[in-house]
Amino acid sequence: MPIDTTAVSRVITKAVALYNAVNTIRHHNTGRSADYVAEKVKERVTAQSKSWRMDFADASKATKRLKTAEAERIKRVALLMAAIEKQPDNETLCESLVAAMTVSEPS
Repeated sequence: MPIDTTAVSRVITKAVALYNAVNTIRHHNTGRSADYVAEKVKERVTAQSKSWRMDFADASKATKRLKTAEAERIKRVALLMAAIEKQPDNETLCESLVAAMTVSEPS
């Protein structure tokens, strides 16, 4: 299965943003105790992880929808190929097969 570069890019972007936020907390609290800074970092990471879990749930739903749509497309291609074997001169079936085999990129 190919890697979705857009999804990987989003994860990397979020990780870098979290890293920068944690470093900002550490930088702005240099005069405070280590426990205080550790607690603030932990709060930020916890809040971000909750946000990311929500994103993961949404991504899982989208993935399931895409899998279902792809399964339906594959089924349609198989049916059209069987129909073309029976009627090889039917232009409408050939055009439908070409359209069904064309995979559009998600936006």
